Amino acid sequence: ILRRMKPEFKLGVVSNWYGNLDAIIAEAGMDRIFDAVIDSTRARSFKPDPAIFRAALKALGTEASETAMVGDSISKDLIPAHRIGMRTVFMRSAGSALQPVQSRDDTEGNFTADFAINSLTEVPGIQW
Repeated sequence: ILRRMKPEFKLGVVSNWYGNLDAIIAEAGMDRIFDAVIDSTRARSFKPDPAIFRAALKALGTEASETAMVGDSISKDLIPAHRIGMRTVFMRSAGSALQPVQSRDDTEGNFTADFAINSLTEVPGIQW
């Protein structure tokens, strides 16, 4: 699905990782898919710190308002991305199937993701 999305979207990875995420992605043969790989150890910022998302925006060369964060953690992925103006897509996983798309954000009240999906295959069909 990522290869099919590549011509239409700039793609990036933002992860709390150990400093070698780019090598892991290259070993998996996926380095040509991603326009940006933001590894928290290298970025010296860990999710949910908004700085890691700003680093991704800079690497992608996009504005927050034209960028979406697809994540499976409302508190670590979606709320901080939303706070800096990104659109948010909650990707449900087996462990989060019952987790609500709406969550409490202590600084802004209630938070609701812009979209919710069960699989990355749904991203191209989202009406942005």
